[in-house]
Amino acid sequence: MGNDIRSSNTAQELADRVNMDLRPPVPLSVKERSKYDDIINARSAKEWACGIDLHLAVTLAKTMCELDRETYLLRKEGTVVTGPKGGLVANPRAGIVNSLRSMVLRYESRLHFDVEAGNATDRKHARIAERFAKQREEHAADDPLIQRLRPRHEQDDLIPRRGKPKIVN
Repeated sequence: MGNDIRSSNTAQELADRVNMDLRPPVPLSVKERSKYDDIINARSAKEWACGIDLHLAVTLAKTMCELDRETYLLRKEGTVVTGPKGGLVANPRAGIVNSLRSMVLRYESRLHFDVEAGNATDRKHARIAERFAKQREEHAADDPLIQRLRPRHEQDDLIPRRGKPKIVN
């Protein structure tokens, strides 16, 4: 069963996708279209019944591309730049990156990609959404730039954590 084309659920879903117009309602660049297609494929075709969801998926895809671009530029420029008076200041792009990250999370939750909230309707789509969330978290954990942008209280050991306490020498 699963992804086997002979499965009645998979065959019905393919037929539904052919009959539904899931094209983006506005023109997209190649990168935006790639992200849009990933977003559309994260849910079954019948879950895209509302046209406003397609517009929200476009907005999410565009915001994700903008986040990628701004993150790249921030890495290239660094988190500290020379200000207008010649002194060192925090790169204002860092605030933009944080804002875009928040927007992406809000749009994802509006599209019901939040697995922990129980909004995914079946296991297949729950796994896809879970994989997206895991990739996002893994990327954040490995990215020193994101670690620097996180509020200080998320990085220190002053907040009690579950499990065994760490002993610092």
